[in-house]
Amino acid sequence: MTSRPTAPTRRHFALLAIAFAAFALYGSWVPLQYRPLAWEVAQRRWSEVCSIPIRVESKSDWAANILLFTPIGFFGMAALCADRRRAADLWAVPLIAACIGFSVFLEFSQLYFPPRTSSLDDVTAESVGAALGVLVWMTAGRPLTRQARALWAGSETSGTAGRLVIAYLVVLAVVQIMPPDLTISPHELYHKYKAGLVRPVPFTAWPADPATGVKKLLEGAAWFLPLGLLLARVPRWRRGQQAAWEVLLVGIAVAGAVEFERLVVVVHSSDATDVITNPLVVLAGWYVGGEGRDKSVRGFAVATWVAALAYLNWHPFDLQRGADAWERWQNLSWLPFADYLQTAYLSSLENAADKVIQFAALGALTAAALAPTRVRAWHVIVPAALLAAVFEAGQLFLPTRYTSVTDVLVEAGSAGLGFAICSRLRRRNVNLQIWAAAA
Repeated sequence: MTSRPTAPTRRHFALLAIAFAAFALYGSWVPLQYRPLAWEVAQRRWSEVCSIPIRVESKSDWAANILLFTPIGFFGMAALCADRRRAADLWAVPLIAACIGFSVFLEFSQLYFPPRTSSLDDVTAESVGAALGVLVWMTAGRPLTRQARALWAGSETSGTAGRLVIAYLVVLAVVQIMPPDLTISPHELYHKYKAGLVRPVPFTAWPADPATGVKKLLEGAAWFLPLGLLLARVPRWRRGQQAAWEVLLVGIAVAGAVEFERLVVVVHSSDATDVITNPLVVLAGWYVGGEGRDKSVRGFAVATWVAALAYLNWHPFDLQRGADAWERWQNLSWLPFADYLQTAYLSSLENAADKVIQFAALGALTAAALAPTRVRAWHVIVPAALLAAVFEAGQLFLPTRYTSVTDVLVEAGSAGLGFAICSRLRRRNVNLQIWAAAA
């Protein structure tokens, strides 16, 4: 009798592929302003679209469209080929053809949803993305599936935190080069330095604008705090003075690597201050997430991070009149993700990534502060949604900030995700201690 595979199964992969396809459909039609169009007119306009040569006018748009369809190709192949022999990879040909057809449908349908515009550039980029996703599955999909199942089932409990650390470092490295406008030209690096985007001396920018310096510090802390919390669950670094020094060294190495990455990205700044502050954040996360910490310490960490989130959401605190806030409220879009999809995709992705990690850190800190067996994810998601709503409501009174319903959804879900990951690691550690005591 064949044992039933653990999650993720082909069914899970199929659901993920459908979810990404549905998101691509939704993103193509937002803001959902349907306008009827005679079939003959639609055909004529589509012929005009097809007559325009394919060209790369915006690298960021091409990258965004490639990234949009890469998960569809990957999860589509996983749904068709997981737990099957290599011969099943022949599904790649009809799947890519289906993705191309889906992309053509999306672009054609945009004729009925102004102000969206149709373009063969998008079809080409999305087709490349689907093919890339298929290629990633064929080269690494099966090993990645085995790793995901091992993490989910906990069959290698002692290595779960270590694997998550590696995965998180990969995510951190990718996010830091977005948008991927790279340079190694000494001339461009010199101009970055002259423009003040390269600061080799720590804290040089703080005297001129300390409020912005604090904001930048907290933005970096959001990305390095989860690393410290994960390192606290790695068996080698669970406790001890030597472990603390090693964690600090890991933080210094990662922070240095990140700043070097940012150095070769044209639009990012690189600051030696971060090489000092971010390792300390890693150490603080390790201390809070470690075993045997007092509940008051963890509670203080949660409260501190809530205050940090308030600072990040309301900086620079330039309050305006209530009448102006009321006008902004009346013009607020309640359509989820409409604001993200109507701006530059990579810029929206970068902003969303910051929101995700900031509230995922809050969820992880909450999991560290509470008993993992008594609280469920929705107990964290609901308060996080209320907190996010308060932050967004406050932004109505700040003319330099933008109130977004999407941010509330993203932040609440991210808090639940951070809580779920951290509490799962804690439960596994408790189970290991029980089994060790019984033995």
